[in-house]
This record gives sequence, C-alpha cells and structure tokens, in this order.
Amino acid sequence: MKRRFFDAVRCLTCAACALFLVPVLFLSCDDDMKSSLERDFMSEYVYFAASPEESLGSESVTLSYPIGTELSRIDLPTVADARFAALKPGYTVDGWLYYKNPLTDSYDVPSTVTLSDADGTISRIIVTSYPAWLYASGWSAVNYTLVLDANGGSYTNTDGITKTQVTQSFVYDESQTLPKNIFSRKGYTFNGWNVAAHRNKTTPDYSDGEEVTNLATTEGATVTFYACWVKDSITISFDANGGTGSMESIQAQIDDTLPENQFTRTGWSFAGWSTSADGSGTYFADKAVLLESNYPNENCTLYAQWQRNTYLVTYNANNGRITPYTESYEYGSSVTIADGTSISEFETFGYDFVDWNTAADGSGATFKSGDTFVIDENGLTLYAQWRAQTVTITFDANGGTGAMSALTLSYDELPVTLPENAFTRVGYSFANWDSSVGTSYDDQARISKANWVSGTLTLTAQWSANPFTVTYLSNNGTSVQTTQTFYYDVAQNLYGEVFSRTGYDFIGWNTSADGSGTSYAASETIVITKEDLTLYAQWSVQTLTIVFDANGGTGTMAAQTMTYEDLPVTLSKNAFSYPGYYFINWALSSSGSGSKYGDGTAITATNWVTGTMMLYAVWSRRASVVGTMSTGLSVVYGEDDFTFSVSDMYSSYKWLVDGEEVTNNTSYSITLNYDDYDEDATKTHSIILIAYEYDADLLTDVPVVFNASFRVHEE
Repeated sequence: MKRRFFDAVRCLTCAACALFLVPVLFLSCDDDMKSSLERDFMSEYVYFAASPEESLGSESVTLSYPIGTELSRIDLPTVADARFAALKPGYTVDGWLYYKNPLTDSYDVPSTVTLSDADGTISRIIVTSYPAWLYASGWSAVNYTLVLDANGGSYTNTDGITKTQVTQSFVYDESQTLPKNIFSRKGYTFNGWNVAAHRNKTTPDYSDGEEVTNLATTEGATVTFYACWVKDSITISFDANGGTGSMESIQAQIDDTLPENQFTRTGWSFAGWSTSADGSGTYFADKAVLLESNYPNENCTLYAQWQRNTYLVTYNANNGRITPYTESYEYGSSVTIADGTSISEFETFGYDFVDWNTAADGSGATFKSGDTFVIDENGLTLYAQWRAQTVTITFDANGGTGAMSALTLSYDELPVTLPENAFTRVGYSFANWDSSVGTSYDDQARISKANWVSGTLTLTAQWSANPFTVTYLSNNGTSVQTTQTFYYDVAQNLYGEVFSRTGYDFIGWNTSADGSGTSYAASETIVITKEDLTLYAQWSVQTLTIVFDANGGTGTMAAQTMTYEDLPVTLSKNAFSYPGYYFINWALSSSGSGSKYGDGTAITATNWVTGTMMLYAVWSRRASVVGTMSTGLSVVYGEDDFTFSVSDMYSSYKWLVDGEEVTNNTSYSITLNYDDYDEDATKTHSIILIAYEYDADLLTDVPVVFNASFRVHEE
C-alpha cells in the first residue's frame, strides 16, 4: 500500500502540493481508507548517532512526521528525549546533518531542507512525502554539578557566613577527586558521603577524597552527596549545687534524654540544670532531650539550679468584707505584718480593727501591725481581731424651738429607733433630719447596720414651709380657674395673664369680681403668711378707631370709633370720589392686598381688631379694554371720556361703535364719553376702525382693520 501511495503521489515534491492533495484524497475515501491514508501521509526520518558510512550499524532512532510539518532547529530531537539520550549516554548532540533519501538513494540535499551557514547543520526542514536519513554532526560531553550537602552540619567561610553546601563542576567521562570535607556537626564525627540524606545511615557510599566519574548523563544536571555522620559519646556528671542526694554519671549522645533529678533542697524547688554553678551556662530542663542546639560536645558537669519556694501569708478578715487576702514571700525572707486598716476594703462594717491573731477567736499568737516574721515552709495565716464601734447622736433645731437629749449607740445594739422630733417652728412643718455625713433620716427612723455611721453624728431638723393656695378665676374669661402654691413667708410672683377674653384687655387681679376688693398687678411679688387667696381677673373693654384714606381720590371722611361692647357696628359709607374711577371696596393696604371690607360692611366679633385700623379706598377705572386690542390701536383715559387712536399715516378713517358708523369723525382718533355707556357695567361694547392706505401697485386705497372691545362702569 505504501509503495502504491508513493507511485500515486510522486508529484508531491513540495509541501504545498502535499497539503493541497491530502484533503482532496481524504474526501473521496471511506473511514477505513482514511485511516490508511493518514498513516501513509507520514514521512519517516531516521536519526543516526554517526554517519552510516563511517560507522556501520550506528545506533539510530526513527520518527514519523505529518507531511507539510515545518521543523526548525529547536524542533529537531535532542538528548532531552530518552530515546536519543540512549544513542550516546553522557553526551549532547551538536546538530544534525543530511545524509540521504533512502527511497531514491539520493544524497542531494532537497530544497525543503535549509542548512546553517556556520557549520552546515540543518536549521529548517519542511516534511515532504520522501523519507530522509540524518546523522549527528558531533557529540559534546555533558557538564554537571556535584553538590556536597552538610546534612545537618555546616562551615563558616572567610567572610563569616555560615554555609551548608559546597559545589564542584564535572564533565562526563572525566574523573575527579571529591574535595576534602570542611563541614562539622555538633555531637557527630564525619564518616564520608551518601547519595541520599539518611541522617541515621553511618556507612558511607563514598569515602572522603574518593575519585569519582560519570555521576550524571544529563547536561546541567545536579547530583547531591550528603555528609555521613556518626554520633559522638560524652560523660555527663551531676552536682547537687547546695542540695542533698546523689546521682551517677551517664554516657550520652545526641537525642538521649537526661535522667530525672534526684536532688532535694529544703525551701527550694528544682529549676533545671546548667553547665555552670551560677546558672550562666547552657540550660537544660529536667529530663531534657540532648539536641544539637544544647549538646555540650565534651565531657561536662551539670549543676542543679534551684528556685526559692514562695509561701503565703494569709490575712483572714474574720467576718470582715474580704476574706482572705494573701501575699507571697520567698522562703527565709522577712515579712512585715500589714496594718489591717491599710488593706484595701479589709474591714468589717461596724467594727474597728485591733490586731492580728493566729486563731480566729483570738486564742493564738498575737501580731501587731509592723511586727516581723521569717517565712518558713509552713507560711502564716492571721485572723483580724475587731472591736464594735459606737456613735453619739446630737439633735439641732435649725431655727425651731424645744430641746432633745443626745443619744449614744453601739453597733452591737442595732437596730435602734430614733426618738420622735420634739422641735417646733411657726409657719413650718418638720420634714426630716439631715446628717453631718450627708444622709437623710425620717422622723423616728431606724438606725440599722445598713445606715450605720460611727463616731459623732449631728442630725439637723429640716423644715418645710407651710403651703398656701392662690386660686385664679377668669371672671368671664376663657377658663374657669387655675391655682398656684405659695409657701409661708416666701416672696413669690403672682401669675401674669393666664386667661384671655375676646374684646377685652387683662389689667390685673382683684379679690372681688367687680374690682371693689384688693387689687394686685400682673406678676406682682407678694408674701403670704396667713391664709389662702382667691383672685379675679380684671378686664378693660377694647376700642377700635378706623381711619379712612381716599388712596388717590378726593373728599373727606371722619374717623370712626367703637368699642367691643358696641358691636355690631356698620362702617361709614364711602364719601370719596375719583374722576374716571369707581369705588370697589376698602382694603388694609394702598395696593388693595390683605383683608377687604365692602362699602357698609359691619364690624362684628368675628372680624374684630383692637387699636387703630387704616382702610384704603380701592378704585378701578370706569372704562377698560376687554380682551386683546389690535396692534397699532391705543387708548388714553381721561376724567370724563376716553380716546382710541391709531397712526395718522393713513389717507382716511372710518370708526364703527357697536356696529354704527360715527359719521362726524374721520380722523385717526375718536373720543367717547363715559356717561354714554354706563347703563350696564357688564355689557361689552365694540369699536372697529377701517383705515385706508394707498397701494402704489394696485393704484388704489386698500383697507386696514383695527378692533377692540371695552366696558364702562357707572360712577
């Protein structure tokens, strides 16, 4: 099949033809044929380790490529492919040379193969239907690196930098001597090199300084040898360092555990080991594991380290508020006994601290505050001793009269009831007692543990001024009454205006509704010492004066004065006139804004105001244009008439009023009298002006029409 295929496609001497024909053939084939053609449309390239002519039977590798594939220099195989690496282990191919086409037995380099100008090796190939033989132009021994790893050890270079690896460069097929070891490791002796990092392997794979070759076959490879270490052994002795007992020496290596401490020392606790007696050496905890970080690396003695035990001095409040209170002291130290009154909150309410005792009931050894005691392994517990407090109570009348005897109490007597107040004060009632410690007590209060004070206590009578009620009546105002509380002999202000009354002004208070009693001003300051007081609001009727303003008109109108009690009152009829205008209403401003009053309106309680009110006459022109007036037509208002006019540029004019021609007026203006049109203020009148102007194109006059609508109000 392959031979028939080559015969069929012998013309495919270039990649372009092959690429064109392949899909054409595939389209006309069934699936089995397509699979066969896919295999046939591949070219085999055989790569030889050396020229077949020079080295018969040279090792080779065969690769197949799809026809049309473009191979650059970097696409050609290298020893990175394991099949090519086996052609010559430990070497890399320098490049590939073209040998021949095995199908035609031609040694000519085809045009689809591009050669390098530098050394003639292949730099580019386009795969065609013809197979090819290629061979290596040459081989170069690979370079690789040997890394010697300290595997837990290290060395310090001349710059003072700690290193854990050294490297050495190698070339394949060239033997070299391993460098002498420069690493060291605490607690270990160097014993050669291993190819794996086995920390516990003590038999080396390579000896120190051994000659080695061909450790790697790949260019740039790194091979690592690991230092092989054997543990050292040292003698460790133990010293009690002030303690008692004995411990035997041991032989120890890295990762061994120290024996448990067997020494003791009264008043002290074992705190570990040190390579120096004063603890300044290397520290080891009890049963510590020997690590490289702390390994002594030579025979040594470990000295026991001791820490003084601390023991408690316990201060028991013995029914006080805090129990117990403790302090820690080192063994053998001197303790100064604390003052029971100086310990924060260390007290019992109602009792005073006396001294300390080793027994709660005071039957043991007594210690005074400030005594000294040397701490031993038993520590010390002390119980506070207490004495009941007393208080002497005296009573102060604080402005009152009478007498009360002083009273002395003991905390153990509680609870006790205070005697009833025996003081009196005119105009005042007894409220309670205020104490010199800021606490208040009711009359006959109980002195208990909850409110106990010791020493001396002065109770001062507190008095409350007797109250009086001032009742305020509105006396026809808006409310019925209100009240105010006054206190005996205390100056206070009466209320001001608390009620209101439409049409009246508040003028003060009186003890009688009709004002015949005692009068008081609003907010007056008074003092009450005898009895309650009833006050009636006093009222003054309001007055309104209305002033009329012609607001542009002429004539006079007298001001109009009224009181709230006169209501209702009708406003004076308008007596002003304004030629060319008619009266509309009264307003509170000359512009006509604000509240409005019609002519003859009544002033009632609903629209009542007090004081002075200025009313302005509001006017409107008798004649007025209604709607839109033609552009060019204008109007001027006079006192008795009004005039419409247009420009005098026209040749003739015809005026129509309400459809009738005004024959006696042919000028550019017409004057109309108010009185001729005031029969109905709601009637709309019309005015039409036909003005004629000469048209030079038509050689005749043409009309221009103007119009307007107007109304006239009777005076």
